[in-house]
Amino acid sequence: LTVEPPSKEGAQSTLDMSLGLDLGTMVANPKVNGGDLYMSYAGSHTSPPCVRKTQWFVRRLSVIASNEQAKALSDAIYKLTFNNGNYRAIMPVNKRPLIVFRAVPKMKMKVDKDMTLNWGANPRTDGEFQAR
Repeated sequence: LTVEPPSKEGAQSTLDMSLGLDLGTMVANPKVNGGDLYMSYAGSHTSPPCVRKTQWFVRRLSVIASNEQAKALSDAIYKLTFNNGNYRAIMPVNKRPLIVFRAVPKMKMKVDKDMTLNWGANPRTDGEFQAR
């Protein structure tokens, strides 16, 4: 997802991991014009009990991925949903407003050596990207 995919079946792409993997390029890739635009709407979870308390952010441009990358994502969704997968079919908009956001990178966080992430119910660092 961060390098150009192979141009033909059976070919390979190499990912340089010497500097680590910047997952931020999947959120807002500076090499892709418009790759930082998202549509947002209120919705529900896609696995039972499908509670209506989710704010969805959907990329306006699709991401190109290999079959292996798509399978890895699908497998992860199954693992995270106790093998329920994506339970819901596509639902109509039903007059819900669609809002367009642009992901804006913020300055790199300075992290002390001893700092660890919160591994609670919502493990994240509130400050890597903001939406406008």
